[in-house]
Amino acid sequence: MTSELTNGGAHAPSARQLTKLALPIAAGMLSLSLLSLVETIILGHYNQVALAASGAANYVFFIFLSAFAGFAISAQTQVARYIDSDPQKARRFVHICIFQITSCALLILGAVSLFKTEIIAFQVNDPVLIEAGSIYLQIKTFSVLPIALLMSMRGYWHGANKPKVFLLCLLASHIGSGVLCYLLVNGELGLPELGLNGAAVGNLISITVGTLILLLLSRHLFVKQEIQRISLSELKTGWHLAWPTSLQQTIFAIGTAAFMAIIGRLGVSELAAAHLLITLSLILILPIVGIGMAATTFISQSYSQFQATGQHPELSTDWYRIAIQIAGGLVAMISLGLYAFPNEILQTLTDEPDVIDAAFIPLLVLAPSLLLEAFAITTKQSLYAIRQNKAVMKVLVFTQWGVLLPSMLVLHLTENGSLELYLLMHAGQRAVNSIWLYSIWRREHKRNHHSVSLDHLDMHKIN
Repeated sequence: MTSELTNGGAHAPSARQLTKLALPIAAGMLSLSLLSLVETIILGHYNQVALAASGAANYVFFIFLSAFAGFAISAQTQVARYIDSDPQKARRFVHICIFQITSCALLILGAVSLFKTEIIAFQVNDPVLIEAGSIYLQIKTFSVLPIALLMSMRGYWHGANKPKVFLLCLLASHIGSGVLCYLLVNGELGLPELGLNGAAVGNLISITVGTLILLLLSRHLFVKQEIQRISLSELKTGWHLAWPTSLQQTIFAIGTAAFMAIIGRLGVSELAAAHLLITLSLILILPIVGIGMAATTFISQSYSQFQATGQHPELSTDWYRIAIQIAGGLVAMISLGLYAFPNEILQTLTDEPDVIDAAFIPLLVLAPSLLLEAFAITTKQSLYAIRQNKAVMKVLVFTQWGVLLPSMLVLHLTENGSLELYLLMHAGQRAVNSIWLYSIWRREHKRNHHSVSLDHLDMHKIN
């Protein structure tokens, strides 16, 4: 197709359009993970205890943020669907998202205040790490409320195909957080040296300021009359759309914490090395997450048009194919970079010799598995666009909790585990996810095409 838009209003598939939306999304998410990487580097050069304790606490914090994911993705999908045809309805989905996600944030804050020590003790058995990690987690958890609001706004701006507004606020917030983290950890410019806790304080201050700025820029969304008209049935609808993704992401995050807990039994150096590698992999894969989220928007629009008109059944598949091609090319280049400069990368992250030695071979194992992860992420986000959230949840939960973690636990109990072997098993899980999710995509595409074609054929005969 040569036109920018099809007759139904959905974008004609093109790598340029996908990249145009994906870049700001990826940049915003990259900013978040670069902040995590900056914090990891600062603490990695501070001392090994701070690095390991932050790793244990941050994977627990990741669980909390994962609980928000379904609400944000649901808001993005519905905003993309209604922003042109019914802007008021699109705004209502944002209001629903804010109500649900902030309620969740308050529950999390209360739970951590009561059980922070027990939560960290699940991750590690070293008393020094438990004490340091629990205080760090408590401080950092105060940021869940501003983050909840931030993710609600992200769903709107991404769904409305205007991600730059969100990106600029996020970048300003994260730059400030990185600077504050360095100053407060090390006690520079006359500020107190707070060590590990300084990283949490700096993050809390910056993310709160960034959220307030974004709310000010998004004030047109909050029309009093519309907020009052949100009904219980609309809340139920929002929950129905969000819970499969939130549950899947939360279970995945708990699984990641369990994954790190098993590795933590190998030793402090191995836990620190695993934290470095997981942080690095999350950063490297973020451009792919941006591509996947952009594909979610365009596939959602194309899918809605196809269901309404029966025309252009190929659009969703074309968007998916373009997303896979871009994601695969990017990750291939990233993996080559990991193979070319492993020592330089690790020495940038930490100057602890034991941690570098523990991470070297696992880094080489990690590189090829990123290709599998890219395929799985892109396919997962495409399935979200056609409302296959539950199917995705079943696949990812089963491969993680039914296969990977039990296998790791057996190796741990028989004292045959190692960081390299655990990461190889993780790569195998990614391969299974990729194949299984792709089979669901193919099945649903054929089923929907056939079903909608029959409906429109029947209507044609009636007319």
